[in-house]
Amino acid sequence: MRTKYIRVSPVKGKNSSKKVSSSSKGILQYLLLWLMVKIHLHYSGHGLSQKTINELKMSVLQRKPDLFKKGIFFRRIKYVFINKVVIDFSRKEALFRGSLKSGYIFSTERFGKREYRNFAYLMFAMPKPENMIIGILGPIPKMGLRAEWAKQFIDKCESSTWVSIPAGQISDDRDLWTTFNDAKDSAKKAAWIPLLNALNALLGDFMEVTYTDHPNSIVILESGNFKIKQMGGRTSQVFNVFNTESSGTVRLVGTVTIKRSCHDWFISINGVDFIRLQPSISSEIFISGLTPGQKRWFRHQLITKDGSYGPMETRELIVT
Repeated sequence: MRTKYIRVSPVKGKNSSKKVSSSSKGILQYLLLWLMVKIHLHYSGHGLSQKTINELKMSVLQRKPDLFKKGIFFRRIKYVFINKVVIDFSRKEALFRGSLKSGYIFSTERFGKREYRNFAYLMFAMPKPENMIIGILGPIPKMGLRAEWAKQFIDKCESSTWVSIPAGQISDDRDLWTTFNDAKDSAKKAAWIPLLNALNALLGDFMEVTYTDHPNSIVILESGNFKIKQMGGRTSQVFNVFNTESSGTVRLVGTVTIKRSCHDWFISINGVDFIRLQPSISSEIFISGLTPGQKRWFRHQLITKDGSYGPMETRELIVT
């Protein structure tokens, strides 16, 4: 027997609290059911038939409260923004300089319906979080290996054809690197902080360029020796290589897919001739016994029952 849920709304009379309580309980039950089905399909969906999956989704859909139907939930959120959120447009630093008066955000009294509709389209056209690429320095090695590690960033940033770093900034960074490289004991720890800040400043310069050239974001960041971190609410795992705390050991993380698959790994000492490693079902492996301070190239290929899946990806890394 299907349970009937009551829409949450102001109700007059002595039974009002009971009806609102019943509706709140129905919403909670729906959210718990939705969460359980989502988790079940995420971890076990590949082993279920399409009919079973459709029935699970239909069971959730049938129990959806009125609050979540026909855009009611989003209309209420929109109502809050239109009537409750206030921005002081009288300030010179106002976001919309064309309107020098106070008003509610999205208020149609401040601009016409046509502009309001276009502004709504603009909001929904914003990039999804999973499409945003963020650069990082990567794991910081031990103190004895940091000089060579930091020098790689400065050298790569100076020679990058994607980002132009002023010669004076590179010269100042090399002075900081020399100070750190020549320092001893406690002075070396003190000299590391300004050098690390300089590396982060270089990363910031490269990130600014990626904002204006998103399709080439990864190439731009890698030209400065920076690592890639793909961010977002629903993040896709991509192939990457990392140094570990154990000297001479690296961690390889491969691209994943919802299909049944295995991972093919390769390593090279020159970036041309690759040696195939033992394939694995796990998307993460460790390679030990490498020589610290030397550059190595790694490749990854995803294999499914239909053969190769996706591109052959290559990454390079200086082993620490």
